[in-house]
Amino acid sequence: MLLSKGIEKFIESREAICEISTVTHYKNSIKYFMEFVTSTMDSVPELEAITDNILNDFVKYLRKKPKNQNHPFIPSTNENIKNKTIKTYCLDVVSMFNWFYEKHFIQDKITDGFVMPQEENTSVVPLSVEE
Repeated sequence: MLLSKGIEKFIESREAICEISTVTHYKNSIKYFMEFVTSTMDSVPELEAITDNILNDFVKYLRKKPKNQNHPFIPSTNENIKNKTIKTYCLDVVSMFNWFYEKHFIQDKITDGFVMPQEENTSVVPLSVEE
């Protein structure tokens, strides 16, 4: 099965059980994954052609992606997207590949070898009484 067909089936399954905003989020994250895959491969691959190495390369691709690129209202910046955003996109893609595995669309659970990006340390400093 082609990756694009598998994505269609996954989105259809999410539309049956998820809120519209969740489905929209899945579509957005998966769109970035498809952009990456189609930019690195000659054509849309079969599901079985996707490996954990491709998932790792997807993270590297996202790390170079400018913040707000292709955003309809906010201009793009020289700053790259943060690890927290990358992790969010990866969670959606990992969920999709776990679903492919559960539905027997792929034989190997490629997400087992995938390490999720860690979020940046953003410590919250408590305010003093005077502040």
